[in-house]
Amino acid sequence: MKKQTLLKIGILGLIVLIIVGIKYSGLDLSKISPDKIEEYIKSLGIWGPIAYMIFYMVRPLILFPAGLLTAIGGAVFGPVLGTAFTVVGATGCAMWEFLVARYVGRDWAMKKFGKHISKIDDHLDKHGIWTLLLIRFIPNLPYDVQNYCLGLTKIKFPVYSIGTFFGIIPGTFAFCYLGRSLFEGNVGKILIAVLIIAGLILFQRWYKKKKGAKEAATEGASLHEQHTQNEKEEHKS
Repeated sequence: MKKQTLLKIGILGLIVLIIVGIKYSGLDLSKISPDKIEEYIKSLGIWGPIAYMIFYMVRPLILFPAGLLTAIGGAVFGPVLGTAFTVVGATGCAMWEFLVARYVGRDWAMKKFGKHISKIDDHLDKHGIWTLLLIRFIPNLPYDVQNYCLGLTKIKFPVYSIGTFFGIIPGTFAFCYLGRSLFEGNVGKILIAVLIIAGLILFQRWYKKKKGAKEAATEGASLHEQHTQNEKEEHKS
């Protein structure tokens, strides 16, 4: 049996074991709520941040929303520490989801959607980490879906990991700040948090539009130059 096949089986087996372990651990997933998580984290004292980061990493296995957990992190630890702990946990989560998609799903995806994925691969080859940073700035897709989709591309794992770590910091801070503001019930801070999130979204859209226009202009200039060159060759002949 090929090493890649064994790796796929190993990854799937590990996920199944984790899910089964959670199921038979006596943990009632139906009773998991933001209040319960917050209460549990606070009860752990100095071990709270470690428990929070580990929970963030395994969160997809119980389908707990990333945005909600980020807000809880901000409420419990504050915007600065909440951002730091969340970025570590979210990056760890993104890394294993990427590897699952890369080694389990990419071959199948290439057979089904090869042309579309190849276009994305070409774009990532040209712009690399800058494209990833823009994607991570304010996700347009759910975080887990984004991780799996990026795993189906051929972006290199180190680039993906570094880009994810730094790219999610602004959005994470915004949601942590919102979570803390909601916890305090401070209307002014809640408004500031909403404005920060709105500002990040507008900046992302502005940058994408600007970059798209620049790429279009570059492509147009290239086509014009090629057309001019063809005309010169025709006159010579």
